[in-house]
Amino acid sequence: MTGVIFFSLLGWLLLLLALHPFTTYPLSLRLLARRQPAREFFPGQGSALSCAVCMCAYNEEHVIEAKVANLLRLREREPGLEILVYVDAASDRTAEILRRYADRIDLHVATERHGKTHGMNLLAARARADLLLFTDAARPG
Repeated sequence: MTGVIFFSLLGWLLLLLALHPFTTYPLSLRLLARRQPAREFFPGQGSALSCAVCMCAYNEEHVIEAKVANLLRLREREPGLEILVYVDAASDRTAEILRRYADRIDLHVATERHGKTHGMNLLAARARADLLLFTDAARPG
């Protein structure tokens, strides 16, 4: 009989642990927020953070122009927005299309394939912004 009690208690304990992220944890965050004042992420800079959009592309000639136009419209609303694009040695006209925008975007065209991870790391190293957003070259929606 003690085995039944032990496993019942263990089951309840595991159920409570599974519910913790949805119940007790959010409650503890609310209590902590009341006790401590909000802190600035970057002291002395106020709340304005700079932002960069990074995009890796490979053989995206059919969608890349619409995507860049969408990113440039975002920059019209947020003039400080950095736009960084890495082309991973595309075999279509992706790089050619993007070169038309080279005066408005930070463009890096690789001569040989290195992969998306390499491109993301390269763009992250080149960005000067506080926040980095990564996007794909899919059609803007």
